[in-house]
Amino acid sequence: MRNLELVEIDSVSGANATGGIVMGVAGAHASGVVGLGVGMVIGGPVGGIAGYAAGVALGGLIAVGYSLATAKK
Repeated sequence: MRNLELVEIDSVSGANATGGIVMGVAGAHASGVVGLGVGMVIGGPVGGIAGYAAGVALGGLIAVGYSLATAKK
């Protein structure tokens, strides 16, 4: 039995840019939901909308930054 090389693992892992984008969108939505909850408690409906927008923006920026930082060259 031998150890697998990184190239062999990458060829069957199924991880690709599309999966990263989908997970990024899911993370952005989750951040938005948290922002919505916090905004509703602090600022009412307007705060909820602003909190959701800020959460989605922050989650999206984090996902894009992570994708760019870990992109295979």
